[in-house]
Amino acid sequence: MSCLISYLLSLISYLLSLISYISSYLVSPAFSEEHLNYLRVCHMVSKVFPEGLRLIFKQEWDKRYKTTLGEWQDTQKNGLDFFSNESKVSQKRNAMHLATIKGGNSAEWDCTTLFYAIRYSSSIYALDPLICSSVDVLRQFRNTYFAHMAGGELSDRLFKVAVRKVESAFQALGLSIAKIQTTETSSSVLEYKEILKSFGE
Repeated sequence: MSCLISYLLSLISYLLSLISYISSYLVSPAFSEEHLNYLRVCHMVSKVFPEGLRLIFKQEWDKRYKTTLGEWQDTQKNGLDFFSNESKVSQKRNAMHLATIKGGNSAEWDCTTLFYAIRYSSSIYALDPLICSSVDVLRQFRNTYFAHMAGGELSDRLFKVAVRKVESAFQALGLSIAKIQTTETSSSVLEYKEILKSFGE
């Protein structure tokens, strides 16, 4: 009987230790704050930036073509009109972007395609200097802190300075900064598991 009690006590002790270990793993961040900052950047660039840039693209397209080619409504006709506006040189040089744009659905365009469509295409001509500079801030942020960030970590100081520039650019473009602020200040492990999961969609 005493052996059975001793065994049960040992088993209970083991289970309590296991529960404590699992609980600490689930509650504690799986990443350093620097790593979380990089994940925040990933979320901004892959989710928040494209939403804002699509609005700017449609705004600029409609300014130029609303009374001629029609408003941008994500139709294939829109995409073909955009393609037709591009010079032969641009059609050849930017074939990869234009293959996507020709479909007309801007929801399928990533940041790189949107940067091309707004800043470097023949279709969006005579762009306002403030829009140019603000879009460039976003492009530089993407290049510096997302595409070329070795180690996938970003210090708090650099992160905060960079995000202030992004917020200023969004405001200059007339875009809401609510999602930028939410991403910047959020620290929930579960939320960042969702961010990681989103990259596989």
